Amino acid sequence: MALEEYEKARKLGLKEYRGDSVKGRYPYVQVLDEILSFTDIVAEQDIGLLYIPIDLIIGTKTKGRTNAFSRNFYPLLDEKSEFAIKWEALYQSHLQEGIREPVIAYEFMHQFYIQEGNKRVSVLKYEGADSVLANVVRLIPQKDYTEENQIYYEFLDFYRLSKNYNIYFQKSQRFSELANCFLNIFEVPWSEKNQKDFQSSYYNTVMIMKKMKKYPGTIGDAILSYIKIFGAKAWLEEDKMQMQKNMLKAWDYMVLFGKKNDTKLLETPEKSEAKIGGLFQKKHLKIAFINVKSAKTSIWTYSHMEGKKQLEKKFGDKISVITYDNIRNEEQAIHAIKNAIERGCQVIFTTTPVLLNASLKMSVEYPKIKILNCSLNIWCGHMRTYYGKFYETRFLLGLLAGILTDTDQIGYIADYPIYGMISNINAFALGVRMTNPRAKIHLVWSTVKNDTKRILDDQNITYILGQDLTTPDQQCSEFGLFSKKGDEIQHIAIPIWNWNVFYEKIIKSIFDKSWDRNNFLKEGKAISYWWGLSAGAVSIAYTSCLDEETKRFIEFVKQSIADGKFQIYEDMCATDIIEMDSLYENIIGEIPSIDYLEESAKKIVELQGTKTAKKGL
Repeated sequence: MALEEYEKARKLGLKEYRGDSVKGRYPYVQVLDEILSFTDIVAEQDIGLLYIPIDLIIGTKTKGRTNAFSRNFYPLLDEKSEFAIKWEALYQSHLQEGIREPVIAYEFMHQFYIQEGNKRVSVLKYEGADSVLANVVRLIPQKDYTEENQIYYEFLDFYRLSKNYNIYFQKSQRFSELANCFLNIFEVPWSEKNQKDFQSSYYNTVMIMKKMKKYPGTIGDAILSYIKIFGAKAWLEEDKMQMQKNMLKAWDYMVLFGKKNDTKLLETPEKSEAKIGGLFQKKHLKIAFINVKSAKTSIWTYSHMEGKKQLEKKFGDKISVITYDNIRNEEQAIHAIKNAIERGCQVIFTTTPVLLNASLKMSVEYPKIKILNCSLNIWCGHMRTYYGKFYETRFLLGLLAGILTDTDQIGYIADYPIYGMISNINAFALGVRMTNPRAKIHLVWSTVKNDTKRILDDQNITYILGQDLTTPDQQCSEFGLFSKKGDEIQHIAIPIWNWNVFYEKIIKSIFDKSWDRNNFLKEGKAISYWWGLSAGAVSIAYTSCLDEETKRFIEFVKQSIADGKFQIYEDMCATDIIEMDSLYENIIGEIPSIDYLEESAKKIVELQGTKTAKKGL
């Protein structure tokens, strides 16, 4: 019997060998020593005895008997060889009592290479085993700037928490996202019970995934996308039947998440010649706006509600709008979205990243409803997200600050260390450097637990970029770019959010059906709108204290950016700008980790914080 099985295994090996040779692919198992000859190893770690995923075993440590195995460890040598006889004996032993003696393996970049026990691995792979017992030594490469290397170092951090070798990702930062999902559920570091609970749900997911259609990503991608929609607590507690029902419902979202290029950033509005008066006059749209605060208490909400007012003026009786204010948590957000749908709303705008999770869950539950969340989000399934290119206005204000400063010391008050914020700060720094190479920017954060005002007062700073604007009901005077000498404040310019431009064009696209034509799901991409000066979605306004010559210069640069003649971040793609995570040299300050933020800020940073901001997790 063992001889027959060897013959079958060898046939598989020869078939794989011939196929790889025809395709020009190396037909044997890989050799770690050959790979290491081109790699700097900075540390060796004795991991000890553990079960390793057999699918991650891809080669041998030394060259040795490399030509005895095909790429997937199927045997290649003749049935009468000594190698075949030993393989058959191992196979017989496996049937009778199992292979118990551990192999010796090296782990490098999340893959395993066998030092001793190659034939044991071959038998177990042929038999379809999931794992093999091994004594493991980990070889850690030198850090570099490749994404593959970055992902591996993130894996090392996650492994210290979970002791799970099976989870891996195709994109960087997803390990930290996954760890963040368990912040309020597991203790840090994870206890042995936490690790076992995680492992149990992992195996449930694997069993269900085997029943599903082919998945384009890793099992890690599938788990993280599932948790983003249904939550970590649900993933840990659900039985297999409920988990499978949820997967079927959310499969399209999970597939998009598993693809490497999963978002189409639309940076300019689609042109439309249709006149509003002639747009499907018999149709009527009901629209909902859902806000975390109100226009009276939040600058951010105020700006969106100004956009809503303009939307109502523009479309008149073609639309009706419902507004939900002071939605404090995910449960309230879900209730508000459901209520809006029950009241007949076909379009729902959730106006802050805090509402992202609720929006995502409801878009899975109600796929025919057009739900859009205001966030600079990289993945959103068939729900769409929108945001402004605020870094463009920060660059213009930086030009102004560099011209006007009389001390070469400029202040910048930022709020949340989330994606997009770092590109705003750096754009301001670039603008300052262009007009005043000597000047330094002193960065402080309004959401960090310290006295921001005192820090700026101590630095001989007379020009500061503060919050973007203020509401009529608020008395804050430190907004936009302003000068401060003693108690005297003089406003210079403020950035403007023209949300009405976005809302008008989106509603128009629904009426004229370009919304449906502008659908990239067939290409495996979600849609995120990211509009700036060229779309009229952002701008700046000046006060009368600014002289005309300076104003003309800023307007010239502004128009050059809008026309595409001047690039603030030359040779950088949109994703790199969004994901920027380090500060330029003329900035004095740092990106705070989540540990130093006020409690009210942590929720937003958990959802959309930069990698640096999440380091405390």
